[in-house]
Amino acid sequence: MNNKKYTLCFVFLSSVSLSLIYMTVLRPIYEYNLDRIYDLRQVPIEYRVSLQEDFIDRTYENNAVLLLGDSQPYGYRHVPKRIFSRLLSQKLGKKVFNLAFADKSITDNINTLNYIVSKKMRFDSVIFNVNQAHPKSPTSQRLDLINETDYKLGIVQNRKAFEIFIEYFNPKADYTRGFFQQEISPDYYNMPLKNFSIYLGKVEQLISLAKLASNNVIIYETPYAEEDVKRLQLDMSDMEMFTNDIKRICSKHRVVFLKPNISKIEYFDDLVHFSKKGHVKMAQILYETIQNNQKTRYQEVLKANQLSSNQSTRSLTR
Repeated sequence: MNNKKYTLCFVFLSSVSLSLIYMTVLRPIYEYNLDRIYDLRQVPIEYRVSLQEDFIDRTYENNAVLLLGDSQPYGYRHVPKRIFSRLLSQKLGKKVFNLAFADKSITDNINTLNYIVSKKMRFDSVIFNVNQAHPKSPTSQRLDLINETDYKLGIVQNRKAFEIFIEYFNPKADYTRGFFQQEISPDYYNMPLKNFSIYLGKVEQLISLAKLASNNVIIYETPYAEEDVKRLQLDMSDMEMFTNDIKRICSKHRVVFLKPNISKIEYFDDLVHFSKKGHVKMAQILYETIQNNQKTRYQEVLKANQLSSNQSTRSLTR
């Protein structure tokens, strides 16, 4: 009789515990605003890959626009309604699938694309920002593919980590300008040649994967506030080399290279993170770029079809 009571008590307590976990952690994750992926840095590294893959599987839409990158496209410290991916989505009338997050390296973005390609997912366009500060550490990563653990198991084992995590889903833009500047040293944009070469190789790898997911690939160079560059006395001697080499790679792979004309201080909350006005500007630039790119490709197809038709006609008249 006692054993039966103990069993019933155990089942009851387990049910209560699981219900509590669902209500306080799992449900907020499932109901998270789908304008962008979670800030994955807020959970232990072994759970991040599982969270990302679950987000992709649940929110993927065919023919959406895929946005990859780091804190700038993520919309660091801005609520979803202000970020340029949401504004771009409204302009295009289709989903913009924002898989960027703060400190997401090019290696992390390649890993994300590998998963997307393995699932045979297709997108109208793929957009990625090349950040001039990233060639210093081209192999760094926030996603651990080797030691990954399913986050649902992780919640049971380490619920507190996920309770903290859900507090960071929708950050508020209630900070003063300049919070990011304190971390920047004059060599912020320096690019050691060996590391830069590795970074360029990874850009090519990313583009090759992106072309498997979309016929329209856009690589944009991260804009920055020129006034802050001068005030912080940053060394910009490697910037021309960076732009020229990225442009060359894009030309080689026949994808769009974009250097957005955004540099005035009013468009930024700090050196690289957009203000509300900057997000509006970037959304418009990307909208025009996507429209022009699709028009150009349509004209190329028409031209190719016309050429093929002319060749067939000449063959028949011989």
